Amino acid sequence: MLVMLPMCLSSCRISSESDQTFTTESYLSRGMPEISRTWDLSDYLRACNILEDIKIAGHHSLPMKNSRKSGDYFAHLVNPFNIGFSMNDSINLEDRANRLFTYILPCRRLINLYTDLQTTEQYYHHELVELYRFGLLIAENLLELGNQINDSGDNASIQMQTGFPSIQDLYLSMIMLILDNQKRSSVFEEVDRINMSGVLLNSLSSYKNSLEPNSQKDILEEVRITLRDCRSKDIERIYIDLIDLLQGG
Repeated sequence: MLVMLPMCLSSCRISSESDQTFTTESYLSRGMPEISRTWDLSDYLRACNILEDIKIAGHHSLPMKNSRKSGDYFAHLVNPFNIGFSMNDSINLEDRANRLFTYILPCRRLINLYTDLQTTEQYYHHELVELYRFGLLIAENLLELGNQINDSGDNASIQMQTGFPSIQDLYLSMIMLILDNQKRSSVFEEVDRINMSGVLLNSLSSYKNSLEPNSQKDILEEVRITLRDCRSKDIERIYIDLIDLLQGG
């Protein structure tokens, strides 16, 4: 079952008076990679290093989703096109899996960068939702590749099959991270939480069977806990569908 996620309209944009981010040109002048091309791992690592310096110098100057100045730059940070190689059949299957696995590190660094560990409130809550979604996409693509490797009789693929539990653990950790943040109604707006619940349902509809039964039970229990504290009818409906899915309905 696919869930249509609400889109943020132009009215969600940050006002120019409160926007402390930079223009694309200003980020480039600080050494950030160009956004007119696909980024590779070195681009992501360079971006993380420079964004760390920017955050230290000015906490609210990281690229933001709804900013007129930096929205395009943030969109490139989470652009699925940057990991499009993972679904390119002209590239060796094992090479794609190994290459994609290296993108986990910069994704985690970006999530940490946009997370304020000093307070429960999150200035970058919209951006965190998109970063969670991007991290989940990396895990989903790794599951796709892992399933192909498991089905392959190639010697190189057989040697890589022992790494599949690590991919399952990565996917599970991203699901649990999103579920945990679903409980934080004081941090994330309802539209954020509706988006996250829809992402969970769409993802698990496709990848539930790639998880071990115990992992599915862990997710089901966490969903039930989250549902008990839910105050949104829209989210509640999605979670009821999610429980039905995880129970095999």
